[in-house]
Order: sequence, then C-alpha cells, then structure tokens
Amino acid sequence: FKDENGNTIGAVEVVRDVTEQIRITEECVTLRREVQRQFQFENIITQSKKIKEIFRLIERIASTNSTVLISGESGTGKELIAKAILYNSDRKDRPFVTVNCGAIPENLLESELFGHVRGAFTGAIKDHRGLIETAHGGTLFLDEIGEIPSSLQVKLLRFLQEGESRRVGDTKVHKFDVRIISATNRNLEEAVKAGVFREDLLFRLSVIPIYMPPLRERREDIPLLATHLLQRLCDTHSRNVTGISSETLKILMDYDWHGNVRELENTIEYALHLTDDGQTISTEQIPKRITNATDLSIEPQNFISIDEYSKRTIVALQNEHTEEQIASILGISRKNLWEKRKRWGIPRGTAKG
Repeated sequence: FKDENGNTIGAVEVVRDVTEQIRITEECVTLRREVQRQFQFENIITQSKKIKEIFRLIERIASTNSTVLISGESGTGKELIAKAILYNSDRKDRPFVTVNCGAIPENLLESELFGHVRGAFTGAIKDHRGLIETAHGGTLFLDEIGEIPSSLQVKLLRFLQEGESRRVGDTKVHKFDVRIISATNRNLEEAVKAGVFREDLLFRLSVIPIYMPPLRERREDIPLLATHLLQRLCDTHSRNVTGISSETLKILMDYDWHGNVRELENTIEYALHLTDDGQTISTEQIPKRITNATDLSIEPQNFISIDEYSKRTIVALQNEHTEEQIASILGISRKNLWEKRKRWGIPRGTAKG
C-alpha cells in the first residue's frame, strides 16, 4: 500500500499451504504406477500357452497406432487385454476413455462419441465434448462394438479412415489423434453376412485381431486364478480363508465355466462366505449347480485322480512359481509339497524360493 505521496506504507502477504496438493499429486502418481504395474505381463495371472501367445503379440503391436479388435465370450478378460495394450504402449500416460456401446441408447450414442453443439437438439443447452475428442492423444476403448447402430457405423468409419470428427449440429470438422481398441462377444463376420454390420468398418477395426479363449480352453489357469481371486477377495472382505482343497480345485477344473473368469470369481466369493476363517474351501462350499454339472458332464474315462492332478500341477508350475506359491495353489503346506516331490520323484524346478 502507498500513501498519497507514493511512499510504501504497508503490504499484504498471501501464504498458501500446498502440502495437501503435493500429497494428492504424489498419491495420483503412485496409483498410476501401481495400475501400470498390474498390467505388465509378468503380473497377469496365466499359465496358458494361448494367453502367452497373445502377450507376445501385444509386445509387438502395443507401441503402434493400429486398431485392435478383441473378440471372445463375456467374462474372458477382453478389457484386461485392452489395458495391457495401453500400459505397454507409448500412450500409457495419456487419456484412456472407455465406452460400452451397448449400454447407451442409440439416440444418445452419437452425441457421446462425437459431441454436440448448443442447440443441436432439444435439451442441448451447451456445447458437449465427445469421447473421441476427450481421448485426443490417447486411446478410446469401444466395448461391445457389435452393438453400435448402423446409423453411426458410417461416421465411425470416416473417423477411422480420416481421423476426422464433427460434433452433432456443427459444420466444422476437427482432426483427432486417437487409437481405437474395440471388443465384442459377437461374431462380427456373421453380423456382416446378416447385413447389420459394415464389412469395411470391420476391416478398419480389426487391423490387429485378438481372440480371447474361454476358460474351458485353458483349464491350466483355473488353479492359479482361483487362488489369486481368493487372496484378493479375502483382502476385500477382511477374511482369512487359507486356501482351496485339492478336491475342490479338481471340481473347478472340470467345470465348463460358460461365464468364464467372472463366473469363477462369483463362485469363489460365494464359497468364501460359507467358509470359516482359518479353513480351506471344500467341495461343500461350492454351489450345487457346479458340482452337479461336473458330475454329469465328464465321461468316466476323462477323470484323473487327485494325485495325478497334483503331479501335473507341480510340473506345470514349478519353473515359474516358488514352492510357497505352488503349495498355496494346491492348498497344502510346503512340507507336504516336499513329501509329494520325494514320493513321486519330481525334482525342484528352476524358480527360486
């Protein structure tokens, strides 16, 4: 402050405590790093050769801008693969926008994807950025792409061809840099034959096609996934269920899992709530529809003994998992695992621990 002669007579100092802002920023960075770590290949739970082939493909194409179409049954992990592509690409620190094309009414989907200007239609009281514009510089994940209506397929095709987009009600065309990853549980080739999906759009969307096999085609992953899901659910529900019995794991491996990993997770969560802390999940805690279906669906000649199942599991896991991890998957102690190795003459694998 100055007086009438221009002399300084006072001042005001404004102090702002940025400690909380710094803390929040550091938390965001930490969370982003943790998410990226989760989607590194070595941290994704699998023993399947088919899934590992997909990982090798992703390593080659993640850093490109080519479109990817992920197909497979519901619950097979298509969004997991989409995020694995993202977090192994150069766009991992840029926007990742997800939209379920089947969950948005047809009359709203165009506005959601491409945006609109004020007055474009009744209720459009202000300009609205579309998801393509929001994802500029990053990645747009179009889930259930097979549900996109015919009226929008031409407009999406133009964006894929030219990188250009126009808001609903606007005359201006804008260019955006967006990588498109899409997913579907429908057979889009059959949809093309039926005349409900454009063939040229399918070609543009599927420069890199990836097929996610159902869980029944990679049964070797079931013990790993079941154990991982149990550990995660125990953390979520503050429980201490110690594992899954070998008999139960065998039932889980024999079931066909038409709902795939999502159905397996629901089954483990159901069993968790019926099992006391300090105990392992037994066959009595598994839903009857699964135990009954297993009894009816497997021919007698296809059964293997619990010992044979344990042998195969040990041999399959020992080069990439520690003794503690293998014992946990089998629902036994490390001492018991050592005794089984000795009895069956199975040497230790190459994994340490």
